[in-house]
Amino acid sequence: MTRKKAKEIGLEVWGYLRDNPEIDLKTSLPTAIYEKIEHMPGHCPLCAVFGMGCEKGGFACPLENERHCRDYWLWDEAKSNAGRKKYAGKIYDAINAWEV
Repeated sequence: MTRKKAKEIGLEVWGYLRDNPEIDLKTSLPTAIYEKIEHMPGHCPLCAVFGMGCEKGGFACPLENERHCRDYWLWDEAKSNAGRKKYAGKIYDAINAWEV
């Protein structure tokens, strides 16, 4: 997968999760979106490109740094729609700012 395609899919996934914060698991995404990430490590297009934990690319992944990976775990553990919306938005913004 190219970095451009990973960015495109990442924006689709996290934009949907930001706009639909009642969804608390990636497996609950609409089928058409989930099928794009279903077989990727961590169900993440960026992990598909960089490897989980960025073992392939140092800290080149826009989510693999002190702040953004933490935002993923905060989204995953959020107990409210407001929390999921907030952290999905931060992840979306980080991917969107990534210059491929």
